Amino acid sequence: MADTYDQFFHDLAVRESVGIFDKNATPNYQALGDNGLNYLGAYQFEGWALINLGYYKDDGNPNANQWKDGYWTGKDGINSKQDFLNNPAVQDSAARQWMQNFVWGWVQDLGLDKYIGQTIDGVNITASGLLAGAHLRGASAVQQFITSGGQNDATDPYGTPVSQYMSRFSNYQTPFDSGSSPKTLPSDDLIVLHVSADSWNGSPQFIVGVDGKQQGGTQTATASHANGQTQDIVLSGAFGNGVHDVTVTFLNDAWGGSTSTDRNLYVDSIDDSGKNYASAVATLFTNKTVHLQTGVPSVNGS
Repeated sequence: MADTYDQFFHDLAVRESVGIFDKNATPNYQALGDNGLNYLGAYQFEGWALINLGYYKDDGNPNANQWKDGYWTGKDGINSKQDFLNNPAVQDSAARQWMQNFVWGWVQDLGLDKYIGQTIDGVNITASGLLAGAHLRGASAVQQFITSGGQNDATDPYGTPVSQYMSRFSNYQTPFDSGSSPKTLPSDDLIVLHVSADSWNGSPQFIVGVDGKQQGGTQTATASHANGQTQDIVLSGAFGNGVHDVTVTFLNDAWGGSTSTDRNLYVDSIDDSGKNYASAVATLFTNKTVHLQTGVPSVNGS
């Protein structure tokens, strides 16, 4: 018999914050990510996630998880990092909002719900497993695992594979079990770049802009292009509807004289307002800026 949706969140919080699969353990709501990653709380939220959930404002480098004073919005009474860590109820609520309003929308947008009931490389595909895998490494990593027949199994920064979460969290009831729940897509203020890299003597670094304005600080691509991996670079801001000019500037090209001693950056596609633009691609073999277009032109310029 499947466990409840409440149990799903409890078990996910334990695994994220304590590092074990144990239904009897207690989540650590005071947890901070190891190795300087600084993920926050029992569900190990990143900066861009709490920005989209409305708890934190863009501080110029949301991927760094710096949790600066003065950037908290006051939502649910949360005005600081410590306020968030001290409030388990808010963390639990944020996790439910995250799954309902964002993660399941990404899963549906990529068509992953159609695989519910199938078995991929020994992993039974369920709605709860899709949610957990997407929470760990992003919906695009779950898509890669499924469409590669399990051959492309991305890991998080701590080395945990997507398949482990999809398998371990496969037996929970969710509001999405039929795969037909109404889609809730990200807001018009969310753009996601899917990038990959050839890394040699370090990984490619780059900056991103939208409509002439730099978004965040210097980014680093670590997903292996040769192995078919991609990495999500999530941008949030008041972008609005219509066409957007997304710029990517490669900063640290390197060449050692052969294809195996080369550092390159790839933009594999871009999501804008939940829609994937497969034509928004670029291969950067040298330091330069490329312009990629997303969005749909407005009618009569309105």
